[in-house]
Amino acid sequence: MNTDTRSRAAWRIRLGEWIAQTRVERALIALIVINAVILGLETFPSIMERHGAWLKARGVLPATKQDDGWTAAAGYRDYLGAEHHRAITLTDTMLTCTDTLSGTAKKAVLRWRLAPGEWQLTDQGVECGGVRVQVHSDTEIAIRLTDGWEARHYLEKTALPVLEIETTVPATLTSEITF
Repeated sequence: MNTDTRSRAAWRIRLGEWIAQTRVERALIALIVINAVILGLETFPSIMERHGAWLKARGVLPATKQDDGWTAAAGYRDYLGAEHHRAITLTDTMLTCTDTLSGTAKKAVLRWRLAPGEWQLTDQGVECGGVRVQVHSDTEIAIRLTDGWEARHYLEKTALPVLEIETTVPATLTSEITF
């Protein structure tokens, strides 16, 4: 087994251990419950009449198994008319995320929260420990590696690196995360 393969296998093991943590499982359950509540709200005509544009996702393609991995997509339009559609494909070695931005917004910032580590900025993204995030766009983009925060628990805040990609709208950004 070569070093690259071992590095990918170790990353997958770490990811599996992270997902198996009680707090991560609880967070995923909370997201499922929130989604169920929103779906339930769609059964009330008075709520949909008043808030339907906010609650209703657009262009939803449920997770589907393809020959080389899984795909899914969804989008929304906010009350100001800004639109965002995201399509993802997950394979054994890569996550590809395509964000299509349109509507009334003039600019947008895409943020990828990164695992703590020694991330190095490259021409098209960042890399660290065998993981690479590259972003391509049909418009000019500004790429920055900044400091951000995450809060996994109430009253607990942890610093972490954040990859920021600023662009004008309309734009299509494709992020390729290889591991």
